[in-house]
Amino acid sequence: EVQLRATHAALRFYQSRRSPRIPLKLVPTLNELRIAHRTVLQRSIMLPVDCVASSPGDVADLLEKRPELDAIPSLVPVVDIIRSPAALRTSQHAAGPSSSDPTTSAGSLPTNCALYTCVQAAFLSSGTRRRVLLETSPLSNRRVVVCATKEISAGEELLMSYGS
Repeated sequence: EVQLRATHAALRFYQSRRSPRIPLKLVPTLNELRIAHRTVLQRSIMLPVDCVASSPGDVADLLEKRPELDAIPSLVPVVDIIRSPAALRTSQHAAGPSSSDPTTSAGSLPTNCALYTCVQAAFLSSGTRRRVLLETSPLSNRRVVVCATKEISAGEELLMSYGS
């Protein structure tokens, strides 16, 4: 709440000092800022931090409830196409029983990549021995990195466990 008030005060100050031609009615009210902040919090997905392979519980819960979802909107569009093994198994069951492996249990679903976030220097250290599949920086000083957890042949689909 304090940060929202400070942001609102800064916007009003900037409008009065720098842009007197811009009408005050175009500056968002404190209530509009609160609503925007809540909307961002409700729709955002937290990423794992500090080079620890993980994913948020909210994402895992969503994918368990709706395994037919192939993608989740995020700040990293390429990560959106990485499916959960549960979604792959569901689509295989829909295609027919012969196309899926009945011996694969929910606990041993195959994955071949992991999601990391880190500062660039921390990830690209001399001790790092990870195969980077994707690296992007949607935030100012952090990188989102998808790494292979095993050998991946050309054309193989990326699968990532969204469990916490």
